Amino acid sequence: MLLLINVILLLWVSIVQGQVGLCNFPKINHGILYDEEKPLFPAYTGRFFYYSCEYNFASPSKSFWTRITCTEEGWSPTPRCLRLCFFPFVENGHSASSGQTHVEGDTVQIVCDKGYSLQHGESTISCAESGWSTPPKCIPS
Repeated sequence: MLLLINVILLLWVSIVQGQVGLCNFPKINHGILYDEEKPLFPAYTGRFFYYSCEYNFASPSKSFWTRITCTEEGWSPTPRCLRLCFFPFVENGHSASSGQTHVEGDTVQIVCDKGYSLQHGESTISCAESGWSTPPKCIPS
């Protein structure tokens, strides 16, 4: 009976405080959780932490420290670190993106000089987790 009362009391306190769900330690590829203390996990709904990304990576918000909150659906926003790809000049060609930094998932259009092409005859390259999908270099075709 005492155990049942404890369970009901714990559920009531959790509901009143909005702490119904639990979130496990977040896996953040290329990132770190600020002041991570694994005994704090699993975390209750409403608990928040900050994370930062490694060099050459950024969170979708592009903030140095990004706040994530434990919700009933999991971490919000989903903690992610995206690759930053600096786009240099194009050897034997040109692009409007020269000198700009792009984020993972961005695609860049390249125009090669006459008689040159990108590897595999493509006209675009993409910023991926490992860097540019192919070097921004036009080769003799």
